[in-house]
Amino acid sequence: MSEFSTVLSRFVKEKDVNVYRLAKYCGYDRANLYKVMRGERKPPSLEVLNLLCEYMIFHRRRKKF
Repeated sequence: MSEFSTVLSRFVKEKDVNVYRLAKYCGYDRANLYKVMRGERKPPSLEVLNLLCEYMIFHRRRKKF
């Protein structure tokens, strides 16, 4: 498993993120996102990575309130 997969999986688990919503926000297939999280696929394109990061930041801020 890559470091990216580990970090993404930990974020999803610790923050109780809905993977379907995360994938939809990024315009990425949910099944493929699960494969990335398990280390079975390489991380997606830079564009999708940026959207994943945006979602993480947004989700983190939203949970504080």
